[in-house]
Amino acid sequence: MQESINIVYITDEGYAMPTCVSMLSLIMNMDKDDRVNIFVICDSLSKKAKECFLSLRRENVCIELVEVEWERYRQLAKENIRTKYTHVTGTALYKFSLSEMLRDLEKVIYLDGDTVIQKSLNALYNYNLGDNYVAAVNDIMDESIGEYSKMANRIGLKRRGYFNSGVMLLNLKKMREDSIVHKLFTYRENGINYFMDQDALNAVLGENRIILPYKYNLLSTVTDAYEVDKKTKILIEGKEVSVEECIRTAIILHITGKQKCWEYNVPWYSEIFFRYYKRSPYANEKVVLKSLIKQVSYLENRIRWYEDKITNYKLTRGYIVPYEKIEPGCRLVLYGAGNVGKSYYAQFILTRYCTIVLWVDQNVEIQDYQINSPFEILQTEYDYVLIAIENCKTVMNVKHFLTTELNVKEDRVISAFGE
Repeated sequence: MQESINIVYITDEGYAMPTCVSMLSLIMNMDKDDRVNIFVICDSLSKKAKECFLSLRRENVCIELVEVEWERYRQLAKENIRTKYTHVTGTALYKFSLSEMLRDLEKVIYLDGDTVIQKSLNALYNYNLGDNYVAAVNDIMDESIGEYSKMANRIGLKRRGYFNSGVMLLNLKKMREDSIVHKLFTYRENGINYFMDQDALNAVLGENRIILPYKYNLLSTVTDAYEVDKKTKILIEGKEVSVEECIRTAIILHITGKQKCWEYNVPWYSEIFFRYYKRSPYANEKVVLKSLIKQVSYLENRIRWYEDKITNYKLTRGYIVPYEKIEPGCRLVLYGAGNVGKSYYAQFILTRYCTIVLWVDQNVEIQDYQINSPFEILQTEYDYVLIAIENCKTVMNVKHFLTTELNVKEDRVISAFGE
């Protein structure tokens, strides 16, 4: 019989729902011969949350709740961290003690609760760890200083790589033999920490690590913070593909960053997450997603990071594309080349969320951009027209013009304003 795959999650009450959805995605995408044991490390979960987790049990899926008293971790979470802006809670420090908490296991796949599993984890579980402590993906948000990792260098390490701790295959047997728990706590108490758990794990485990392909931990922030067309080659093992292909072929999606896809309408990821949410024990709870349109600072920070790379598309204000109204990969006509239009255009250039087939404005003399007359819409194949104008009265006038003069169907017109 095939060996069971051991999986561990860590959660608190605030993360119970997304963790449950992640577990369901794992279960729904198992191979028919897979058997999994899921351990949920938790503290003070509500009765409802426990029932939701345990309701996912199947004939080939065992689920065990491991309750932990976390005062030891609570205090440590407050100490010796260089930034107060981390959005990772102190429960992440439970990772340090997994080899003690799960003493009967030789190895385990650790998964953050903000992951979506799209395929069987059998191949990941069967990586040969040898004498290494961990197999994990290099953090794609990292950069290099010469031959060394910038993120590792920040905490005083001369390493070629720095891994993301949201997905790890852990050699618990080897970690127990080498007293790794003590070493992790000692580093966290005395070392340099910018992240709740990740710096300590890199400092203690990083010299004994196998580097995993990015498909095992595709960070959602890559579509915000990178020129995607230049990065897909390293995401999908040397092939230059679309963002959609990167996401579709990833085995594990990791919803990183503060804007979570179960709270905000995040391009690509909210739609994927809610496929599983709607079949989860939480499905009857109504979720109203907040729009990123109102999170102007979110985009402005990203654009600021990119200013030297998109000088032709600098923004005067951070208007957020109404992604929740637009199908990814569609053919889009952008109407308006003012501040809103330039902001939208910059985002589409960065994210490759859809294809701009035509950019139009009443003023076709705008410099630095290829702007066309609105009447070009009549000669263009498209799926939607996005009105990039802030003034509500003008938006209504443009809608009337599009539908009456240019034969655009009303349900093909999109706007963030004037509705």
